[in-house]
Amino acid sequence: MEKEIYEILNRNDYVRLTAKLKSRVEELAKRIREKMEELDIVNDANFPHGEIDINGIVVRIESVRSRNFGEYSFLAIKHKDEHYGNEEWYSLEDIGEDYYYVRDFTAEVVGASNIDALAFLNVARKLIEKLGNIEDERVNNLQIALKNTNLIL
Repeated sequence: MEKEIYEILNRNDYVRLTAKLKSRVEELAKRIREKMEELDIVNDANFPHGEIDINGIVVRIESVRSRNFGEYSFLAIKHKDEHYGNEEWYSLEDIGEDYYYVRDFTAEVVGASNIDALAFLNVARKLIEKLGNIEDERVNNLQIALKNTNLIL
């Protein structure tokens, strides 16, 4: 019995896997944010506040602005505080980290938890597919507009 307890306490599977989770989610979040920026999701009336909802997991691009050193943008996940009902946005590009961007106390970045990161990772494929469909539609619309205006010139 003692050996079992000792073995349980010495396991590090969760720590090892959450390190992989952090790395994977941060890289995916960065690439998804970049694609959302390319597609102008923030300015699209079909996505209020630039939010995309996949099976109840809501993401959008958030940013913090330093008074002196610019702005830091990141893909954020909506987290609803069940106790108070508040909505907060946590960075998927800074898992498990809370800090002030360039040490400016007006520019706080709150990283998502491992639980939020896992929820995001579970819908990441569907989110990427949705972005692919959005890009296909936009490319098609652009091609039609370019073809139609070609006749004018």
